[in-house]
This record gives sequence, structure tokens and C-alpha cells, in this order.
Amino acid sequence: MSRDRLECLIEAIENLILEENRHSDPPSAHHIPHDLAQWFLEAAKRVLSGKEKSLDSALGLLGSPGRPVDPDKSKNLDLAEMALTLRMQGKTWAEINSKVFEDRAEPPDERYIRSIVARYQLPVMKKWRENLRQRWLAGSEARGKRSIQKNERKGKSRTANSG
Repeated sequence: MSRDRLECLIEAIENLILEENRHSDPPSAHHIPHDLAQWFLEAAKRVLSGKEKSLDSALGLLGSPGRPVDPDKSKNLDLAEMALTLRMQGKTWAEINSKVFEDRAEPPDERYIRSIVARYQLPVMKKWRENLRQRWLAGSEARGKRSIQKNERKGKSRTANSG
């Protein structure tokens, strides 16, 4: 996309946001969520001003430098999972750090556990999502079996038309 076209797109989106703000009810059929539009506009303006080299980097679409995390080989995944669980329970980073490293005489600075959580958050969440999915599928099968047994006790049977 050329620079001129990007500038025109920025201007068109800004005008659309202004128009939407004037007519709040009912929303236009061509509504763009304002927070997303603003995010894009700020990124595009940083590219045009030379503060960012590419639109990908300005939008935050580029991956972080370094090798991607391999959850199967990482020794820090369990630490990150424990720390993230504690954080979700409302614990402070200092409390999390002391709990995670309670077996060490000299625990590292809490910034270390923060960096581990930041690096491994996505693999931990993916692991949790998969565990939840597996539990749901197991429960679904059990519910189906209970339903079939219940219907058999009532004298109902499954037919070809019943699903």
C-alpha cells in the first residue's frame, strides 16, 4: 500500500469515527469499533511519521525475538503455571515470588518470575484450554451414557429417527 493511500485510509477512518460520534443512536451498519479504529490509526501515523519501520511492527503483529517457547522441553512451564494460578487468585508478585521459590534460601528478584509468566503465559493458557476441553468431552460422553441409561429404564429406546 502506498503512502498516499495509507494517508487517505487514515483520513477516511477518522471521518467515519467523527460521524459515528455525532450520531450515536442507532449505530451505522458500517460501524467500526472505535477502540480498534484508534489502535490502527495510531499505528499507521507512527509508520508515516517514521517512528516505526513497518505497519506490522507498529500494530504489534511481529513475534518477539528469540526462539519460540517449546512447552515440552521447558523447565519453567510449571513455574509459570503455578505463578499464573496464584496471580489469578489475587496474590501480589512478591507473594507469588516467595511461594514459587520457597525452597530456595535466596529467591531471585520478583522481576524474574514476572518475565517467566510473560514468556510462558500463552503456552500455559493453551494447556489449560486443552485440559478444559478434554474434561468437557469426558463429561459430555458421561452425560450421554447417563441419558441413554435413564431412557432405557423408562422403557424408551433409541431409534434411527431419534438421533
